[in-house]
Amino acid sequence: MRRRPTRKALAAVLGVVLAGVCAGLPVSAAHDGADDRRTGTSSAPYRFVAAPDIFNQDIGDVRGQVGWQPGDPNSWTPLFAQAYDTAPDGGPRFTDRPVGTQWEDTAYAAQLSPDVLLVSLDVFHVTRAHVRTEVVGGQLAWLQRVLADARSRGVPWVIVQGHVPVLTPVRIRNSSGLTLEDGERSPLWRTLSRYGVDLYLCGEVHDTSMRQAGGVTQIASGTPIYLRKASYLTADVYADRIDLTVHEFEGVRLSAHPIWQGSSRKTQGDIAYPTASSVVGTMTLTADGRAVAATGKLAPYPG
Repeated sequence: MRRRPTRKALAAVLGVVLAGVCAGLPVSAAHDGADDRRTGTSSAPYRFVAAPDIFNQDIGDVRGQVGWQPGDPNSWTPLFAQAYDTAPDGGPRFTDRPVGTQWEDTAYAAQLSPDVLLVSLDVFHVTRAHVRTEVVGGQLAWLQRVLADARSRGVPWVIVQGHVPVLTPVRIRNSSGLTLEDGERSPLWRTLSRYGVDLYLCGEVHDTSMRQAGGVTQIASGTPIYLRKASYLTADVYADRIDLTVHEFEGVRLSAHPIWQGSSRKTQGDIAYPTASSVVGTMTLTADGRAVAATGKLAPYPG
C-alpha cells in the first residue's frame, strides 16, 4: 500500500475520539474546503484529531484490565456497544464489521474519504477461562479481508486503531500497561505489515511513544484525565506525508465533584484548563513509511 505522491493534498476534517480505547467509537468527517477532493485542488490537508482517554471507562478498561474475568459484573461492553456502535434507528452505526463474531459490535471499518480508511479493532478476546489481548479468529479474518480490499482499491492511507500497544517498550504513566500478546510476532502485527498499513494508533498507557517495525508505525498516546491532564494528537494528511503533532494540557481542579465511574480513580467533573497546550512531540511520516523530523515524545522510543 506504499505509494509515491500522485496529487496535491486534499481537505477534510476528522474527529476521532479514541477514548483510550482506540476501538468502537463513532467517527465523523467533514470537508473543509470548496474544492472537489477527487481533483485535489486544495493545499489544505486532511486533519485527524485523536483525543485518547476522554473517558476513563471504555471497552479496554472495563473488558481487559488485569484481573478481569468473563462474567465479571464490571463489564460494561453491552453499554459501550449501545452508546457508540448503535445508530439512532437501533441498527448498527457501521455496516463493515466482523458480523457473527463476539466483536461485531465493538469493531468496524470506515472509509473516511477516498484517500483514508480507518479500521477500529477490539483487541480483547473473551474465552471460557479468561480475557486475552489478541486479535484472532473471525475478527482477524475480517481485518484481512478489509485490508486486502483496500489494497486492491489503491486506498492511499490506511490507519488501524486498537486499545493496547503492540510494539514495546513504550512510555507508561499511571497505567497497568496492558500490551498485545506476542507483540511484533502476533498475528495482528504480521497482518498489518503484510498489507502495508501506515499507522497503528493506541492508548492504554497514558503517555506518548512512537515505534516502528515491519514497515508499520505505532503511536501510543493519551494522558490520565483523572490526574487533571489532557492531550490530543493531530495528523495532517497529504498525498506524500502525514505531519503529526502531540499537545498536552495541565488542568486545575475547581472543586471536588467526581463524575460517576466504575473505577476507583474518579475523574473530577469540575476541571479547568486555563493555559494553552504545549507541544510535546512532532513527526512526519512519509508515504514510504519513514519517520523524519521526529522530535520530543514522537522521536523513536528506545525504552
